[in-house]
Amino acid sequence: MKPLMSTALVHNLHESPYSSSTEQAFSDHDLIIRIAQQDEAALVLLYQRYQRLMYMIALRITDDWALAQEVLQDVFHSVWRAASGFHRECSVVSWLSAITS
Repeated sequence: MKPLMSTALVHNLHESPYSSSTEQAFSDHDLIIRIAQQDEAALVLLYQRYQRLMYMIALRITDDWALAQEVLQDVFHSVWRAASGFHRECSVVSWLSAITS
């Protein structure tokens, strides 16, 4: 059974796998499609785009820095598992916010 996310991916979420011009070429919806196809680089890019916002939402809910960091990791773990169920009519940021809260 393939692991849900590789250990290397979890530790390298802050390192961009793409050049800055390539990063901008992918819409949020494109990234979700790629994540559904198990593209770890797409998950890294989505994480880089939204980790601050999702962290702030988690921090506001938990009022605990360390717990908010755990929530953030859980959110992107859930994205990795559930990307194929994403409905294109929904905005990605709304979907991420719903997972976070």
